[in-house]
Amino acid sequence: MPRRVFVTGMGLVSPLGNDVAQAFERLYAGESAVRRVNSGSGLPGGDAIVAPATFELGDVIPRARARFMARASQMAVLGAG
Repeated sequence: MPRRVFVTGMGLVSPLGNDVAQAFERLYAGESAVRRVNSGSGLPGGDAIVAPATFELGDVIPRARARFMARASQMAVLGAG
């Protein structure tokens, strides 16, 4: 018997924004979240190209618990909340 899946909502934590409306608005506007980060070393190839996702834990995850969670796990909980 096939299993059914029902999507009841969407949530995300992304470099374009931490809510669906903001992220899609910026995506449709053609904005890029990719940035060059200077390493400060002065060596060729020392810079990095990244798309950082910033987020605040707020009241969703207590700080004591967040210390023992991987960053990806924190983002998954915030996106699901």
